[in-house]
Amino acid sequence: LDSVTKLRDDVLTHSNMIACELIDANSFRMVTGKNVLGVMLLIQWANVEGGKFDDFLDQLFSVKYPQLIQNAELSTSVSHENKLWQIRHEISDSNRNWAKANNLSYVGYDIGIPKNSLAAILKKLNSFIENKGGTVFNFGHSMQSETHDTIHFNFAHPNTVKASELRLFMTKELKEFDIKLATEHGGWGHKAINDTKALANKKALEKVQIQKKALDPHNIFRADIMLN
Repeated sequence: LDSVTKLRDDVLTHSNMIACELIDANSFRMVTGKNVLGVMLLIQWANVEGGKFDDFLDQLFSVKYPQLIQNAELSTSVSHENKLWQIRHEISDSNRNWAKANNLSYVGYDIGIPKNSLAAILKKLNSFIENKGGTVFNFGHSMQSETHDTIHFNFAHPNTVKASELRLFMTKELKEFDIKLATEHGGWGHKAINDTKALANKKALEKVQIQKKALDPHNIFRADIMLN
């Protein structure tokens, strides 16, 4: 987890990241039926200077993160990219259906976790839920802010366990960490943008329009979200 977090930050530092998702082994298995170790990191980025893309990848994997190269996969077409991202799209329904089939309650929170404490906090949260007889599903956005990542901390648990116990645990046992609740997409998810379009005044919408053009000047990504 620490390695892929550093990898993500490296990509973000050297290019415009459009989207990034972190998927744990439980969520991956619910969608694909495959058992994996570690986590899956889906990254969509753009605007690496033309002609330097191969050098960028070589530095990223061969020099800085050689331990991750054996599991790296680059999309070769839009359909290939969509296939990779389909795993993320199906996570919520797959997890919820599994929980229902096993007579478990399924609940979760969007939690803003400090980037430098991500591994430590998830380990504590996972241990708490598993000790209660539950199963944890971590997946989330990695673009919440400069300081925090947004993780969907979802879990299936026996009906004897109250969901409020998690919030109490976070308040008492994790009070030294700057954890934020109810964060959503860092403001750049499809839902967030569409909400902005529907609710924002003209001045606020113009600000979003400027951000969109700066992130994606040629309208390569999120072409279905037209702000003008």
